[in-house]
Amino acid sequence: MAIKLINYINVFWAKKTSIILVVFQISLAGCVVNIKELESKAESEMAKGNYKNAKRKYTKLIKEDSNNPNYYVFRAECMYLSHAVKNKYSIKVINEYNKALAITPWYLPALKSRARFYYFLGSDTYSYSIRDIDKVFEVDLKYAEGYLLKFQIYMERRDTVSAYKSYNSAFLLLENDRDKRILLLNKGLSEFENGYFKNAIISLKELRVMNSTLFNSNDVLAQAYWKMGINDSACHYFQLSTRKIPNSTMRKIEAYCK
Repeated sequence: MAIKLINYINVFWAKKTSIILVVFQISLAGCVVNIKELESKAESEMAKGNYKNAKRKYTKLIKEDSNNPNYYVFRAECMYLSHAVKNKYSIKVINEYNKALAITPWYLPALKSRARFYYFLGSDTYSYSIRDIDKVFEVDLKYAEGYLLKFQIYMERRDTVSAYKSYNSAFLLLENDRDKRILLLNKGLSEFENGYFKNAIISLKELRVMNSTLFNSNDVLAQAYWKMGINDSACHYFQLSTRKIPNSTMRKIEAYCK
């Protein structure tokens, strides 16, 4: 009788253990599904521009898996896309990237995003942006955006030799014609914003020759010619412009053209 009772108990616990294991496995499967669903929802919110909602979802994902560097990168992007990042708050964004890099050193998405964010913060952090770009270049020399960021930084620093060297490197990497036109547009606008009006005119006219519909450059060309004192050309492009940006230069051109 004792032997039968022991056998019964063993069978009972074996069945109970099996039930517990099955329930545990089902729970684990449910967790995997929930994480995948949450990732999908977070990505969807990002795509819609609902950055605060996306940030909350990435925070939940971090609680589920704190060793996934990608979650910190996306949460950082949610932070600076949903706020006017200044001073104390910008440190929080940087810390998100730092957490990702603490988990996976040389994690390229974190380095690339942090480089972009340092550029976004302004001239005081440009050197940090260049540092991160150069780190990426150590393992990925085809990082075209890095060359473009360097071009923008060097243009603002009035280092045109380094700027155009970076631009040429980016241009050679791009295979898609549309990407090349976008790069050329960025070059022309940066030249204009930094006072290199002759260079800006050359770049934007080159863009027009490429039959680009990306950007109506007439108003920028009008202002560039005006800044150079070539008023008749300024008037010509002003009349072609459809946007008529209401700034002081455009008002002066308008008055001249009447």
